[in-house]
Amino acid sequence: MRITNRFISAGFRLLYLAGALYGVLLSLFAPGMEMPSALSFYTMQSNLVCVVMTLVLLSCNLADIEYHKNRVYSVLRFCTIVCIFLTFILYHAVLHPRMTAAYPEYFSRFSLTDVLLNTYTPLMMLADYLLFDEKGQFRWWYAPVSAIIPLLYIGYIAIYTALEGRFVSYDIARRVPYYFLDYQAMGTGKALLWGTLITAGTIVGALLLWALDHALRRLWEAYQARPARDRDPV
Repeated sequence: MRITNRFISAGFRLLYLAGALYGVLLSLFAPGMEMPSALSFYTMQSNLVCVVMTLVLLSCNLADIEYHKNRVYSVLRFCTIVCIFLTFILYHAVLHPRMTAAYPEYFSRFSLTDVLLNTYTPLMMLADYLLFDEKGQFRWWYAPVSAIIPLLYIGYIAIYTALEGRFVSYDIARRVPYYFLDYQAMGTGKALLWGTLITAGTIVGALLLWALDHALRRLWEAYQARPARDRDPV
């Protein structure tokens, strides 16, 4: 249940890369932005992971390399979708409402960077899977594996801040990238609660992706099992 034409998938991936790379460059070279800080935000890292994966898939398309049923690929594809959709959900459900209230002048203007990194790239990555991937390849245990993603990022933050790194946003330097990770300001208990909620939400979202993958596979098998005259009406 996928589009098998490699030139169509290559064209789609080039379109994705054009938007994703433009968003990354806009963020990296924004006025007042420091490169180490820009690269240390989860949004940037998740987008770069997707860019790297798409470049690999584009190369496979152009070289006519079959990869769809490879187990390593299916794990990486699953975790990449979960990774970028964590960006999508946290931005739209948590960060954007709070930041709009805190910085109304900034959020009253259209921000192409925010749209590309937080909306365009997640939706395009999901569309890439829906259009071009073999369904039914994901396994339930990919969900707990994907929960390692936020834990790895928290570990990265600990190392980055220990090396005196800082996060710059809206011309303000902070010791953490997102307010819900600031245990000094909100208390250790609340920070741990946020971490638990994000990890649990990641697992739930990953399980929903796994269920969607197998539901689509069953629908396709049921469609193929129907008589030809029912599948292809005149």
